[in-house]
Amino acid sequence: MRKNRESVLFYFALLLLAGVLFYNIFSTPVLYRAKVSPEKPALDYAVSAAESSTNITELVPSSAASEAEPGKVNINTAGQEELESLPGIGEARARAIIEERRKNGAFASVHDLTRVPGIGEKIYEKLKNNITV
Repeated sequence: MRKNRESVLFYFALLLLAGVLFYNIFSTPVLYRAKVSPEKPALDYAVSAAESSTNITELVPSSAASEAEPGKVNINTAGQEELESLPGIGEARARAIIEERRKNGAFASVHDLTRVPGIGEKIYEKLKNNITV
């Protein structure tokens, strides 16, 4: 009788464990990370709604806002050819922009483009109406 009782308890515990495992596997959302490339850096936002009072619209990357500006080149996502289409930007400066972006991260403002070696205020003045972040 005692052995029968122990096996019932064992199977009950096993069934309970299986239920907990299936619940965790099928009810927990999976978070996917964006793939990162030098031309298109990923912006990770891991903000818990319970821990933050941040408005969700503040978390939208600025690159999404730039898609609403037709005709402007996003200096954070543009490839070399697209950068070369800008006035005053040739092959070497386009590569320098991409390298600066890769080393130090995305540009926070269009004026940050002046941190790229070879791009000063004169070139920035030519570019500022054609670029966005």
